[in-house]
Amino acid sequence: MNLTKKVKRFGKTVFFELKAANRMNPNIMIFVMYGMLFDLGLNIYRPFAAKYLIRIGGDAFHITLLNALPWLAASLVLIPGSFLLSRAKNSKRATCMLIFLSRLLLFLAVFIPALPPLYMPFAFIAVITLLHIPEALSQTSLQSVVGTVLTGNQRPVAIGIRNKFGHLCVLIASITTGLIISYVPSTEEQTLLLYQIFFVIAFLVGLLEVYTFSRFKLPEKAENSEVSKRKFSDILKTVKDKRFMRFTITIMLFHVPWFGLSPLFAILQIERLGANELWIALSAAATGVSAILSASFWTKFINKRGNHKALAVATFLMGVSVLTFMTAQSAEMLAAISLFAGFCMMGTTTTIFNGLLSATPDEDRMTYIGVYNSLINVAQFTGPFVSLLLFNMVGLMWALAIIAVLRMAAGGLIYFINSGKKERI
Repeated sequence: MNLTKKVKRFGKTVFFELKAANRMNPNIMIFVMYGMLFDLGLNIYRPFAAKYLIRIGGDAFHITLLNALPWLAASLVLIPGSFLLSRAKNSKRATCMLIFLSRLLLFLAVFIPALPPLYMPFAFIAVITLLHIPEALSQTSLQSVVGTVLTGNQRPVAIGIRNKFGHLCVLIASITTGLIISYVPSTEEQTLLLYQIFFVIAFLVGLLEVYTFSRFKLPEKAENSEVSKRKFSDILKTVKDKRFMRFTITIMLFHVPWFGLSPLFAILQIERLGANELWIALSAAATGVSAILSASFWTKFINKRGNHKALAVATFLMGVSVLTFMTAQSAEMLAAISLFAGFCMMGTTTTIFNGLLSATPDEDRMTYIGVYNSLINVAQFTGPFVSLLLFNMVGLMWALAIIAVLRMAAGGLIYFINSGKKERI
């Protein structure tokens, strides 16, 4: 009964929080709805991507490629792509096209089981890599739109609510998918068929994403602007912006161990602890629950202590969370430990996004964010290979320990380099 009352109270709090935010700026509601659909579509399949890869014949090397190549592909196109987006007469329409293209490429995964077994792992890696190119560009545009339509004081509120509802969708999608895959099929062929169905569902959710993004209310000047006269060489001015580069370089250094955990975690969860789709889903669900419950805490922390300090604390705790993973002796225990990881993840994603918008100027924000995302994608590409090298050199547990130390060191670096510096509003 007490649990029911707490759930109802939490629901009312969230409802009134969203209602108040919508009165503050109607674009917050659109931002939250788009975020929910994005997370829903993504988590229908992405938490189980490594497990699916193993089912179609993949190994540790394939898992590393799956976690690295999409970021490399995005890093190669983000700078020229964001430059072209900034020159588009209607960037919102161009972004809708990119969202649709990424979901259309995901739809191609439906046909992978029809290929010869030798080619299936590489085909799946290719699909995920290719779809990440338009997806990365569309997310860059989204970040620019949010920076345009929301003021500095509105951003932490909007990002906190968006992450709270987004993690709710993560929770629903991952548990539902995990339960269905774990209990419905009785043969491997039926399991692969279910994955195909989920790819189709994710595509349909993507169509709703396109519609929702189109509902953003941009200033008339921004929505139907004249084609930009900026030159490609103007991108170099971002490198000269000390505030922007200071933030970008420190976040890059953190992203190497952040994304370096991905293949190691998959090996720990699937191969060492024997987790199936259900326990993968429950781990994701535990992360989502704690993230939802901690969203308000991080918003208050940012408002009280400042975004830089909150960012340093969150990233340092991300390293601590890796140490907790090392204590897991079973898939069930790992799922329980993921509660702490969700708390850290919410703080990290909220503060990084808010910090990015604070570090970029209003003028030509699209180009700045494109440069930022391109550099971050290089770090995300590097991370899995660094962890695979560590895994081959010192084994799983020592590799996890090193990743944890690197995360904590990056959190400390973020604090000492960025803390106390004036932020843009």
